[in-house]
Amino acid sequence: ARIARLFWDGKILYYQQDTQNAAEVGGVEYATFAEAFAAAEDGATVKLLNDATLAEKITVKKAVTLDLNGCTLSETVTDSYGAIYIGTAGNLTITDSATGGKIATDGGIVIGNYGTVTVAGGTIEAGAAAEDDTSIYNFYYNGSTYGKLTVNGGKVGRIWNCGNANITAGEVVDIDNSGAMTIADAVTVSGSVVIKDGSDAAEVPGAGTLTAPESLTVQVGNDGADAFYVDGKWLVQV
Repeated sequence: ARIARLFWDGKILYYQQDTQNAAEVGGVEYATFAEAFAAAEDGATVKLLNDATLAEKITVKKAVTLDLNGCTLSETVTDSYGAIYIGTAGNLTITDSATGGKIATDGGIVIGNYGTVTVAGGTIEAGAAAEDDTSIYNFYYNGSTYGKLTVNGGKVGRIWNCGNANITAGEVVDIDNSGAMTIADAVTVSGSVVIKDGSDAAEVPGAGTLTAPESLTVQVGNDGADAFYVDGKWLVQV
């Protein structure tokens, strides 16, 4: 977007246009978030400068940090693998060096992960509490191919976990777990927790286990099954 500004020095009326770029990488500014992300090399940080729109799917194949910087990234693209898709070699870290930064969506999967994702700050919204409206979908496919997720800050609307997830701090609204997940005592879970027997992620080590406080309220996602707590873990017995 461009902002027109008029300046008057008492004699002459000046006209100036300031460009509001979406993001920067290494001090270089880009008009759109997609352009900035495409320019980011392995290990780079993409820092939002203003509220921006993601209108096309982004695929992460390297290590990138996304600094929300108090801004909002609004997703208008819907994809069954996530508007931001992390491949097996991808590593995405989300931070918020200011306050109030978020990734907003009207629905769909925000982040789909086969690689590594770390949420250290900001808010990742989701739509309604359904599989198709998920903040982070931690995928599983064929043995050792599955997502690794760490949440150590910020707020995540909904996590659908079929891989390995470690939540040590921050807030999660809703959780659906078929993989292996750990939730620390310090974590706030403000919505529902659904646990399953792990058959959706059969070869993930510890699939179907939720290491969490016994005080956590859980629901069982397998028909006719029961949940039980033993040795610090929630399990499902079919």
